Amino acid sequence: MKSKFAILFSALTIAGGMHASAADVFLNFTGSSAFRSAAHATFKAMLGGATTEIAYYVANDNTPVSLDLATTSIFKGTSAAFPGDTVYVRCFWQGSGAGIVAVANQTNINLLTKANTLTTGNGTQVFDTPGTPTRLLETGKAQWAFSDVAKTLSTTPNATFDGQSGPIGVQPFIYLLGQNNSLAGATLYNRITNMTTQTHNALWSLGTLPASVFSGVATDTQTALACGRSSTSGTRLTSLSETKYGAFTNVQQYSAVVTGTFPNATLGAVSGPVNTGLSDNLAVHKLLVADGSTMTLGGSPVGSDAFFVGYVDATEGVAAVAEGAKMLSFNGVPYTVANVKNGSYTFWGYEQLYLVSGATAAQKSFDTSLRSGIVANLPTNAIAISAMAVTRSGGDGGPVLPLQ
Repeated sequence: MKSKFAILFSALTIAGGMHASAADVFLNFTGSSAFRSAAHATFKAMLGGATTEIAYYVANDNTPVSLDLATTSIFKGTSAAFPGDTVYVRCFWQGSGAGIVAVANQTNINLLTKANTLTTGNGTQVFDTPGTPTRLLETGKAQWAFSDVAKTLSTTPNATFDGQSGPIGVQPFIYLLGQNNSLAGATLYNRITNMTTQTHNALWSLGTLPASVFSGVATDTQTALACGRSSTSGTRLTSLSETKYGAFTNVQQYSAVVTGTFPNATLGAVSGPVNTGLSDNLAVHKLLVADGSTMTLGGSPVGSDAFFVGYVDATEGVAAVAEGAKMLSFNGVPYTVANVKNGSYTFWGYEQLYLVSGATAAQKSFDTSLRSGIVANLPTNAIAISAMAVTRSGGDGGPVLPLQ
């Protein structure tokens, strides 16, 4: 016969009043690389602030770089949603569309293990080879997806998710002119200032355009090369929706071999055009800030006569401008946070957060706390819904209208 104490202990455990023993809890996030800086800051705040332990990995980069450029990351701490447990938040930023599908279909994603060396502060950057410690990976099911677009622009538009619904912020994007030391400071470079809907659609449908289309000067014969993201990227889907090009319409894009150490790198052999694109916004950023005067096509130098044009999220874009890229206005309106808020600059999308169907009560509690915590941790170039004087009607790429 059980003692009165054992019966009481069992009843409290079943009721959720206490844990029989502490456990490790793993919360797996995927989706938008554009929103990762906000996500990272919020995870750190939720799991213990300065005491949160972190490790991260930046794809294809064995040089020291920051957490907010990470492809994969892991955060260790505690959460009121899981009392008494050690909570690990693990992230794999693979793009909005791919993230939604991973959560909807419960496909495995690549995640850092808790065996990686985690430290407080800015965390530990882990590497492939060379480097110490070596990155340790395992697969797991995606439970949450951040997305720059609604699920209707994924390949699982009718998927069911748990948790609260509705956007958690506004994510602006920017078109950029890539650095080319043969053009920088020249008259041509100075007079390319704007991206229009028409120019966008022409460039990404053909892959190249003469510089005269941008400058309005017939004698500008240099070539603009389109570059951008993969088809599951929320950044790409937003760009194609905003310009009415068609979110799922094929594009023509180029890339180039990047050599040297970021941000002091050069471009080599150009490849393309293809419908596929670069893995994340950091990859586009690197392409646009590397010196393009050294590019070759088919073994022949083209750098003095060619330059890249691309798009990234606003946070990545502002960083790229500081490293040599040039920001372009969109339809004659320059990017500023104020212009997004007042509706004159329209290259932006709502950031969404999707939680797996069948989530536990504790996961839903964490989801609620995450949504409220993000508002306090948005970077300068992401915007709270409450700060907007306008709304977007009809989904991604729809008209921007004043609040009624």
